[in-house]
Amino acid sequence: MRRGLSATALKGIAAAGMLADHLYTFFPGVFPAWIHPATRFVAPVFAFFVVEGYAHTSDRMRYGLRLWTGAAGMLLLRAALEYGAGIVIRNNILYTLALGYTAVCCAERGKRDGGAWYALSLLLVFAGALTAEGGMSVLPFMLICAMTRGRPRERACGALVWGALLCMAETFAALQQGLPVLPTLMRRSDFLFPAALPLLALYNGERGGGRGAKWGFYLFYPAHIAVLALASGL
Repeated sequence: MRRGLSATALKGIAAAGMLADHLYTFFPGVFPAWIHPATRFVAPVFAFFVVEGYAHTSDRMRYGLRLWTGAAGMLLLRAALEYGAGIVIRNNILYTLALGYTAVCCAERGKRDGGAWYALSLLLVFAGALTAEGGMSVLPFMLICAMTRGRPRERACGALVWGALLCMAETFAALQQGLPVLPTLMRRSDFLFPAALPLLALYNGERGGGRGAKWGFYLFYPAHIAVLALASGL
C-alpha cells in the first residue's frame, strides 16, 4: 500500500468540509464566519478528482453523462424546493464539475485536433465563470490540473498564480465599491482555492472505495442540501 491518503479518504475530508460550509450558509449567525474561507479547499478537491476520473475512466462519455445527469437532478431539486416549499437555493456544484469536465475533454481533444477545441474549452470556462457556482476558481483549476497532470509543482504554481490574481481582483472590486477589504475578502473567498494543494499533495494515487464511494457524492450532495434547506426554512 502506498503511503498517503486514497481518493476515498480525501473525498471524505472534502465532504466534511462541504457539510460545515453549508451549515454556516443555511444557518447564518449560528456558526462562525471563518468557516466559509476555511472550507474553500472543498470544491477544488472534488474538481481534481473529476480530472483524475477523466484520465482513468474506461468510458469518458458515460462519466460525463453521469456528471451532467447529477447537475440536472440538482436543478430539479432546486425547482422542487422553490415551488414546493418556497426555499430558494443557488447550490449546484455538480453543474460546475460537469462543465469543467466538458472543458477538459475539449482541451484534451485540442492536443490532437488543433486550436478550435482549445478555444471551445476556454469558452466553456468563461461561460461557467459567469453562471456556475465557484466557476471563477474551480473551472480554471480543472484546466490547470489537466494540463499539469503528473507534475504537482507546476499544478501548484498555476493554482497559486490564479489565486493571487483572483485575490487582487476582489480587493480592487471592494475598494471600488467602498467596502472594507478584509471582511469582503472573507465573504468572497474563492481565491483561497489553493488551500486544497496540501491535501492533494497527500494523494497516494489509489482510487479505492469501490462502487459505494463512486456514487456516494452524487447521493450525499443533493440529500444534505435538501435536508439543510428544509431545516433552515422551518
